[in-house]
Amino acid sequence: MRVSNMKIVEVYRNSGTSQRTGEEWHSTELRLANSAEIYETRMLVRLMPKCAETFTGRKGDTIDLDILHEVREYNSRFYNQISAWRVLEVNG
Repeated sequence: MRVSNMKIVEVYRNSGTSQRTGEEWHSTELRLANSAEIYETRMLVRLMPKCAETFTGRKGDTIDLDILHEVREYNSRFYNQISAWRVLEVNG
């Protein structure tokens, strides 16, 4: 699914070392908002590893991205996860 004209509100970068394997890991999450709609659209998107390696956007940039939306059930409760697998365009 393609999401367009989203403004980057915040960029969260996390890293650490796996206790089980000892390998380092990195994750990048973006808090996005689109106020061009009648109702403001806000979302938190996690960048998939290959997308995170090449991502150069900063707070305030407007981007278009392709996302994967997943819903999972755990103990009769539902949880959403939105992952971006491609950032199509970055405009400053």
